[in-house]
Amino acid sequence: MKFIQRHKAALTEMGYYCGSPKNNGEFKLLNKISKNFQVFIDVGFYKGLITKNILKRNKKIKVYGFDLNFKSKIRKKNLILINCGLHKFNTKKIAYIYKKRPELSSLAVRRDYNPSIQKNYSKKKLKLISLDFFLKKNELMSKKILIKIDAEGSERDIIFGLKKSIKRSNLSGYFEYSSGWKNFNATLKEVFHFLKESKYNVFRLTKNGLIEMRYFTYMDEIYSQSHFFFTKEDLTKLGFKKKKIFSLTSDKKENIYKY
Repeated sequence: MKFIQRHKAALTEMGYYCGSPKNNGEFKLLNKISKNFQVFIDVGFYKGLITKNILKRNKKIKVYGFDLNFKSKIRKKNLILINCGLHKFNTKKIAYIYKKRPELSSLAVRRDYNPSIQKNYSKKKLKLISLDFFLKKNELMSKKILIKIDAEGSERDIIFGLKKSIKRSNLSGYFEYSSGWKNFNATLKEVFHFLKESKYNVFRLTKNGLIEMRYFTYMDEIYSQSHFFFTKEDLTKLGFKKKKIFSLTSDKKENIYKY
């Protein structure tokens, strides 16, 4: 813990402890790549902040927004909002709805927050589907798809629900990793290896660019907010500039793809 406190500034620069899309590189990434996709799936839509940014850059893109709670006034012909949960397979589960903090609603009790928040929820039984099921049902498998997953700890299970779709090269996406993962006993390590075994390149988002993750280390499993992008695309062909930077875990320098 002392190591983390001493080096928090360096860690933030490298993409750790970064939540806001204004300073974690999320908006910069989307501004760079949005025009290359036909479909955007916004998991954790809520107020539609990310979708709003996407639609500014690509007015023709088809957007599907998933959430347990919608607080958005965005209305577009190419936007479909779906009040349904996502999982690694089709099923039904109890959702915990936090009325005072609806953005924290989850498929698990939020034990990563203060006790006063943990107790103040209502239960709702929800239908859950996998993204494999959704993409096939809506005949989207052949489209160029970008997925954003911000699901209050369910990110791992949602990504595992792409087991069939992820074999294709037309799908890219990014997800949030945070303290909410602990409520599901989920680890970044298992998601990283799932993506790498599916022949994807994985990158950590930073305000300066995308840092390529050659391997997984203990330092990545800190349950503090960070975001990870996965793709099979050649980033240099999308306009990114490949550079070298120092590594926190290796003598070898890492690749960073600057926006």
